[in-house]
Amino acid sequence: MQINIEDMTAEELFALANKKKEAELESAKQDEIKNKLVEICNRREHLIREFEQSLAATDKEIQALQNQREQLLGKHQVALAFIDNNLAELEQSIARPNKIEPAQKSSPTTITTPSRKDKGHDKQEELAAQIMQILAGRKSISESMLKEQLRARGFSTSQLDKIMHALIREERIVDHGFGNYAAGKKAK
Repeated sequence: MQINIEDMTAEELFALANKKKEAELESAKQDEIKNKLVEICNRREHLIREFEQSLAATDKEIQALQNQREQLLGKHQVALAFIDNNLAELEQSIARPNKIEPAQKSSPTTITTPSRKDKGHDKQEELAAQIMQILAGRKSISESMLKEQLRARGFSTSQLDKIMHALIREERIVDHGFGNYAAGKKAK
């Protein structure tokens, strides 16, 4: 559609010029919005790349620390096993008397062995004592760290939940939630 401007009045020309000016301003605004959108999208992609690189570096550091931790735990367990063997040998040498005393003539004594239930109870008490010993030097400890400490000392953690509930009931330990425990009021 062609417009003949010679046939238009001044008012019509002025209105046409205003429309053209508004269309140009709107086009400039749209271009500015498009440019900002492109800039924001580029910035977003850059931030995502930075985050992924940072996350990968952090994951690598975590993996290195976990490997170092596993090596330290292994060395610690080997050292503890060596010390425990030495202690066991020393305890056995102390337990063996140097002199053999003549057997006393008396009625035969019966040796009673603890029943299976008593053995289980003794192990639970020993595990409870170890838990209290670990907690003695700390404000609190997580359940996973407690399990690691017990395993490093050669204890099974299969009955840990049962023992922890018993210690909580006895108020020897306090459950701070989320698997965190601390020594209670009645800690021995």
